[in-house]
Amino acid sequence: MIFSNSRQKNSTGMWLRRNIAILLILSLALLVRVWGIDFGLPYFFHFDESTTIYSAFYAAANRLQPHFFLFPMLYPYLLLALYTAYFLIGTVGGLWTDPFGFFVSYVGDPSFFLILGRLLTVSFGVISVWSVYVIGKKLYGRRVGHLAAFFLALTFLHVQESHYIKQDVLTGLLSLLGFYFNFKIFKKGKLKDYLISGLIIGLFASVKYNFFILVPTLILAHILRGGLGIKSFLDKKLVYAFLISGLIFFILNPYIILEPTRAIPDIISQSKLTTIQWVDSGNLPVWLYNFTYHLRYGMGLPLLFFSLIGTVYLTFTRKNQNLLLVSAPISFFLTLAFFGGTTFARYNVMILPLLVLISNLFLFKIISWHKSWDYPII
Repeated sequence: MIFSNSRQKNSTGMWLRRNIAILLILSLALLVRVWGIDFGLPYFFHFDESTTIYSAFYAAANRLQPHFFLFPMLYPYLLLALYTAYFLIGTVGGLWTDPFGFFVSYVGDPSFFLILGRLLTVSFGVISVWSVYVIGKKLYGRRVGHLAAFFLALTFLHVQESHYIKQDVLTGLLSLLGFYFNFKIFKKGKLKDYLISGLIIGLFASVKYNFFILVPTLILAHILRGGLGIKSFLDKKLVYAFLISGLIFFILNPYIILEPTRAIPDIISQSKLTTIQWVDSGNLPVWLYNFTYHLRYGMGLPLLFFSLIGTVYLTFTRKNQNLLLVSAPISFFLTLAFFGGTTFARYNVMILPLLVLISNLFLFKIISWHKSWDYPII
């Protein structure tokens, strides 16, 4: 028994020594995201927060029916699940006896409801930091994973958006996970990875309608593995991936099918709203304004520089798998260049984890030119 306890202590100690760096990074990521999370309470200072909370309450009172279809319903449903747990705990604790009393407490002081919703976004932010570490370590080495996680933990735009009840941080996490499973499609071509990639696309579309940035990466991974041609595009694995993405989207947004006369005009209206420049860009094209302002100050010039040069470098290297990493950011900016888009900073968050990973990958490539470190993926 004594030897067994000794072995367990040694094993725990070894695990802590191996993982102390990422544990510290995750603690730092959590700290900077919860710091100041109580801003403005008990008042609403962000329109999207009040809209998302209202959508959750409206859905609760109307059999999960959306108030409108300007955005998909996954995030309000997640918020509703969180509030349902809070309602049940409060009911057991005697804080209220019915849903009406619960809603009255929200109207009287929404502070705790805001904190809960913001903590949901914080959790996605911290999970994003952990995910960029795991993916960076698996594909490019522990050093890349550690540094990418550290930079994402402190990237201003990512930290800022993690303070709000909004969908953008979750879209960044899904973009990162989508890249990883598309990479696995390229390497192994297993049906499981196609299905997970389709699941992620469906989840992304259920968070924001502009899920399109993940589709080119899936198609590219399939082409790089199986080649071009009609037979390749009719491959059942690819078909299943798109079927599962559509299935997930409509399961999570059933009223788009049940109430198309309401849904379609709202979706069209939202697509028009996303092309309006709500923030003055000084006559710069939207894609360039994102670089010169939002990403310049949201990432910092050094990180932005390495991500841009890294994107160019990885695009023109001879290893095709590098294209998978840069395909989503390239799709994002090509869409802005050809179709326009809004000038809100938060829209960049969906590609921010990928940009941070690209910048750190290229930074270590520069280091490897001077030292004999081997990065086989590059």
